[in-house]
Amino acid sequence: GGRGVSLQYALMGNRLQHKRLFSACAFPLPDPQDVFLAAQVKFDDLSGDLKQLQQDLSKCEKNVQKVCSDSPEELLQPFKDKMEAFDLVLYFGLKPKPGEKEVTTSHLFMLWFEFCADFKSRWKRENKNISKQRYESARNTNRPLKHLIKIKIFILHKA
Repeated sequence: GGRGVSLQYALMGNRLQHKRLFSACAFPLPDPQDVFLAAQVKFDDLSGDLKQLQQDLSKCEKNVQKVCSDSPEELLQPFKDKMEAFDLVLYFGLKPKPGEKEVTTSHLFMLWFEFCADFKSRWKRENKNISKQRYESARNTNRPLKHLIKIKIFILHKA
């Protein structure tokens, strides 16, 4: 088949191949169920906290602008790039759903949930394949050793 490999699958495979030499590799993303639950939060109910966060964020943005405008160019990086990449919606290039003016938090979390759930199922499948390969390799490597142990046990029982 001419089935292509997704970027997600390639990244996961690369990470698992790198970790193959070590013990079991921990799942590197939030649990999909946690992301799903986050998508269910009604952020309108948290308006007071969100207003305070917005004020705090505005202060931070003003501080970032001040640092960027007052700093010499040679001292500006990597600070400026890190601060500009902070917005997840911009970072991931998300667009609002049709008929909506902006990307909602539930939309962001549901996309993240779908990604995490798919990644987790592939992660488990790949870890299972790696474990099976390790087992087969160890079994094939130790086959002569097991045979010798059986012979020694037989000889000891005969004596």
